[in-house]
Amino acid sequence: MDADEPKNPLVLARNVQTFKVECWDTNQAEWTTEWDNTNSIPPLIRVNLVLGGNNNHFGDAAPTLAVTRVIAVPSQTMPAAAQGFGGFNGSPNSLPAFAPPVGNSGSVPQTWAPKN
Repeated sequence: MDADEPKNPLVLARNVQTFKVECWDTNQAEWTTEWDNTNSIPPLIRVNLVLGGNNNHFGDAAPTLAVTRVIAVPSQTMPAAAQGFGGFNGSPNSLPAFAPPVGNSGSVPQTWAPKN
């Protein structure tokens, strides 16, 4: 822990009663609190936050605020050649050499063309 953190904590929310994160499981067609599939990203994430109660300003009649949001997670499949970098360490020099896919005309598709 940083030495400054106990003295000056970053408080994101006070009086949190509930904080729940769930992922949409497309195989089971239901929300789950666990995501064990390390080879995929959940298509939807639902966040439930309930704030209120135990607030000295309102006594026992503290108002409660419940907020639920569903977030669509954008993702796309990586090319097979880009997967499984056993020795990838974040450096461009550690990337394996592979040829990008080519279109019917033999040209590199626009999505793979280098940016100038």
